[in-house]
Amino acid sequence: MAKTRDVEQYNRKECWQRYNEMVGGENGRRLLAKVVAQGLQGRMRDIPKLIRFLEPFQHLAKKDVDMIARTEIARAMCAGNLKAAIEVGCTEKEWIGYEACDVCQANIAQGRIPFKTPFASGDKCPPAHPGDRCDVAYMGATKLVR
Repeated sequence: MAKTRDVEQYNRKECWQRYNEMVGGENGRRLLAKVVAQGLQGRMRDIPKLIRFLEPFQHLAKKDVDMIARTEIARAMCAGNLKAAIEVGCTEKEWIGYEACDVCQANIAQGRIPFKTPFASGDKCPPAHPGDRCDVAYMGATKLVR
């Protein structure tokens, strides 16, 4: 089992490495973060609209641009949800996914876990890999925020 886990972690690392190369490293990630923030602030939460804003990445195949857009939207949305969960004092969380990969299946199999505990993949919240379509549910809010 440990061997399979090592292979999964290596493939996941390799996936993120390829993703970072596709987006142009740290500078590309900064640009993507800015584009996603502008897109989300402008209420452009769907993939086709965001893809139009990704002109600097037009040299990539459409499927790669779609995956980048999906991944960056997931990062932004999950970061916002995580911040909100911290504000209301959530005590538990659960990884949610449909037709998930092996890495995400391991996270799903954990069920509800304490809020501060990382999932089996080592992540606090999705995405666990580029193109991840999973989400996380937070439970047990202890504070009322107005």
